[in-house]
Amino acid sequence: MKRLATLAVLFVAAGLGHAAAADKPVDYVCQDGTVFTIIFKGMDGSGDAVVKINGDTIPLANQRPASGMWYASPRHEFRGKGDDATWTIGRRAPTDCHAVPAKAEAKSPAGAWLLTEIGGKPSVATVKTRITIVKDGAVSGTGGCNRISTMAKIDGSTITFEPASATMMACPEPAMAQEQAFLKALGATKAWRREGGTLILLDAAGKSLASFAPVAK
Repeated sequence: MKRLATLAVLFVAAGLGHAAAADKPVDYVCQDGTVFTIIFKGMDGSGDAVVKINGDTIPLANQRPASGMWYASPRHEFRGKGDDATWTIGRRAPTDCHAVPAKAEAKSPAGAWLLTEIGGKPSVATVKTRITIVKDGAVSGTGGCNRISTMAKIDGSTITFEPASATMMACPEPAMAQEQAFLKALGATKAWRREGGTLILLDAAGKSLASFAPVAK
């Protein structure tokens, strides 16, 4: 009985290890220059997937092929085997892609970023809210209407932003609403983390305030 109990504990521990590895993002680079992250749902890849590309989040359903990987939506398709894959949009020809080796955990939120989610909801596709964070803490960008600048204090995984300076332009909705929500999120930010290529700003309770995809400067 003692041996059976030990085996049961080991089995549960192994199951927890697989669960911890679930939903791991994988970055792909394609021959046409496309870069995206795909997040496979489920411990053994039996669930659906989500692709994050150019600030958009695209859900894909698992087509459950006999071998390899096949996920699709009415307009997008991802097929792969091992590190090789193809990515198709609409009626365009598939583009060949290859998985990028996992990078070491990011030690800084520095970089150029495009807002993809704010307050738990996707950002407005037609409103481009961008910020650039440099290693010395200088922050600049646009809230979606006005140019903004501020300073960030970064210490390990903690980050806080000083009140932002901004131009005084008036823009039609939904640009102004998203900009105000973004500035409010910066003021409430206490920490950051990276998931794959995504930067996430967190409040004091560890709740996600805003998410960003990396963009070329």
